Amino acid sequence: MHSMPERSPGQSAGDAAVSSYALSAILLLFAWAWATRETLAAEPEGLRRLTAIALGGTGRARVTGLLAAYATGLAAAFVALVWPLAAGNFGGADARGVAAGAVLHLLALTAAVALGAVTSAEAVGSPAKSTLLLAGGLLGALLLGVAPAPIAWLGLPLLDWSRAATDGVAALLAALPGLAARTLAWSAVAFAGYAALTRGRP
Repeated sequence: MHSMPERSPGQSAGDAAVSSYALSAILLLFAWAWATRETLAAEPEGLRRLTAIALGGTGRARVTGLLAAYATGLAAAFVALVWPLAAGNFGGADARGVAAGAVLHLLALTAAVALGAVTSAEAVGSPAKSTLLLAGGLLGALLLGVAPAPIAWLGLPLLDWSRAATDGVAALLAALPGLAARTLAWSAVAFAGYAALTRGRP
């Protein structure tokens, strides 16, 4: 899935691993957001209504769609984490580095599903709007994430992930609680926006 980055002098295998995992998580976030948007738009309207009736309401049907997108992303995250280990690219990487990489992928997946949902055609009204808003949302989340506080809380700390991971396992683990809090807060707002935009829609 991805090869081991070139190590700088004195950099351990674990440090190189988390740097690669951070990049993998950021790249997959973009793919996952798009995939979520497509997953939520894939079901024809008539079938969506039948699904809602079968599941006992549109809310449950929408949650099922989000869970389907999340499950697909989890499979890709598993491959992204395990493939380089199985291929021997991260020889000597410790469990802390792999665990930190796993957390970054889960955070990226959560944010991606939230962004894909709130910019889906179901939420914004049309596929054309959805495409523009998704592209703008990805760019905005990235740029706002590097703005001065408190504006930075309006975006995703993707570059902060990368910086912390570049500094090594210890630096990433120290920064992870704050990065997770920002990412999960952003995701919660996006999910709330999706719920508000789709409320009352069939």
